[in-house]
Amino acid sequence: MSELTKLNDIQLDVFKEIGSIGAGHAAKALSELVNRPVQLNVPSVGVFTFDHLLDHLGGADHPILASVFRVEDDVKGWMFVLFEHEAARYLLAELLGETNVSNWEEDLAVSAIGEIGNIVLGAYLTALNQLTGLRMAPSIPNVVFDMVGAVLSQGLAEASPYGNEVLLIDTTFVEADHATSQFLFMPDLESYSRLLTALGMGKV
Repeated sequence: MSELTKLNDIQLDVFKEIGSIGAGHAAKALSELVNRPVQLNVPSVGVFTFDHLLDHLGGADHPILASVFRVEDDVKGWMFVLFEHEAARYLLAELLGETNVSNWEEDLAVSAIGEIGNIVLGAYLTALNQLTGLRMAPSIPNVVFDMVGAVLSQGLAEASPYGNEVLLIDTTFVEADHATSQFLFMPDLESYSRLLTALGMGKV
């Protein structure tokens, strides 16, 4: 049994609450950005094997557009803002008036997706900092258009020395046409313990 498998239901509920607060801030920020309501689903939290995680996200070969962040300081790990193509098209249409994006690597599209990723990430980091008092310093976003397996590979590779499980806070944003984006948080094992201790939940 890995350390992550030992997380109990109450501890998982704490991470779910963090996800809910962060998602609420992110949805509000996105709504203001695109000038129309952005709805969100209640986040799910669970311990996934690497293979199960990739299946959950549509399979290792599923294409995705992502803003990828490395987080350092009191909490270390990886954060990902993943966009299905329809969600990216919707957001770019609202921001840039562009409805037919054929090249996701164009500078304007990359810049816009990176900025949206920054807004979503900032909302989650604010929620985490307010609840824990822990410092989290994100890197500049790396915007990637690739398969899910390739996008998540670095974070999964770093997690692998601690076992074959990853704790996933998974929030789905749903706009009018049901296009979705997801926020994924993969802190390292030491950071799980630090987060739980800061929340008064004891160590992993």
